[in-house]
Amino acid sequence: MDWNHAPDSFLSAADLNRLETQTAFLRGRLEGYGYSIALSCKTDWQEGAFPAAAELGRIRENINALQAGFYSLPDWREIERKYLPGGQETLDAEILNAEEWDLHALGVWVDRMAAAFVYSGEIFSGEV
Repeated sequence: MDWNHAPDSFLSAADLNRLETQTAFLRGRLEGYGYSIALSCKTDWQEGAFPAAAELGRIRENINALQAGFYSLPDWREIERKYLPGGQETLDAEILNAEEWDLHALGVWVDRMAAAFVYSGEIFSGEV
């Protein structure tokens, strides 16, 4: 993940696909641990196709749904939505950095959770 986008950098299809792919990946990991999180991801963004305001909102709602379905993280970055004149939602480097950071942080906390699992059975109990 790259959470250090410069203010003058442009949003690319690779950025959108990375966000959506990581979101879907984390959803799969959490579902593997018994969590149930409903979201929809689009991972086929093409260069030149800028997302509509509803798509930007959906991406953030998906990221928030991961946290809501898992755990309230202490290092979560709340995002203030930004709008263009006329009410269209926009995405800038600050928002993109926060979204990528949140996905990264969620992955770290899922890794920590998995590392804390206690295994039982003959091999792990010292009986063998």
